[in-house]
Amino acid sequence: NSGATDSDNNGAENDAAEMASKAQAAYDNAKNLYDSGKFAEAADLLAETDLSYLDYTTKTSAEKLYMDSVDKFTNNYFNTMYSNVSKEDWNAVIAYGLPVYTHNIERNNSSFTSGSAVCFNLGKAYESTGDIEKAKEFYQATINLYPTSSDAGYAEYRLSLLQ
Repeated sequence: NSGATDSDNNGAENDAAEMASKAQAAYDNAKNLYDSGKFAEAADLLAETDLSYLDYTTKTSAEKLYMDSVDKFTNNYFNTMYSNVSKEDWNAVIAYGLPVYTHNIERNNSSFTSGSAVCFNLGKAYESTGDIEKAKEFYQATINLYPTSSDAGYAEYRLSLLQ
């Protein structure tokens, strides 16, 4: 005897049904966001949703929608982030760079190839806005994740100035 009662089992089933309903609602909302061109918002919503409660077909569709959303906003955000580096608009670099970092680097998107530039420029942006601890974090990420990149050499230099 497991000690579980029928009411315990019903409670677990109700919890699972509620989680499945929440996951389905999040997926439906993400589709609406995607369809209205809000790709970063759709990606954020799907990233914070436990898709494991969805049936296989819906889960696969949600995962594809997530990657499509990331792909749609990444190029635009990356280009906007990069154009603001030359303008030294560091708050814009952070605003556009962080979603690219979160959805591509933290989540190991293998099709994204500009990670060292994102990490380094976020470090420079945080350094320039006075958040030295965050700057160190992103410089260190550049070195750790992309040790053979030219950005890693620049990050080591910037980090040495902040020690």
